[in-house]
Amino acid sequence: MAKSVRTRRLDLRLSDMDVALLRAAARRQSETASQFVRRIVRLESERILGADARIIVSSEAMTEIQETLTTPPEPNEAWKRAFESRKTIIGS
Repeated sequence: MAKSVRTRRLDLRLSDMDVALLRAAARRQSETASQFVRRIVRLESERILGADARIIVSSEAMTEIQETLTTPPEPNEAWKRAFESRKTIIGS
């Protein structure tokens, strides 16, 4: 894990059993308890939040998406107007 500047502190209340388990797992990974907690908390947080970013589609929908990407339809009038109006927004 890349080193970063750590300026915040988080206090946790843990049982003796939790602390012993945490330290044993950290030792098994050749990490300090703090390194272990930071790594695991970050991985689990990314996993949980990443689930929100996934879109699950049927195989039929995926086929349609792939076909649309490889053979896009001709631009319609609304698309052409939107493309032209972007010039005033971004300047080119």
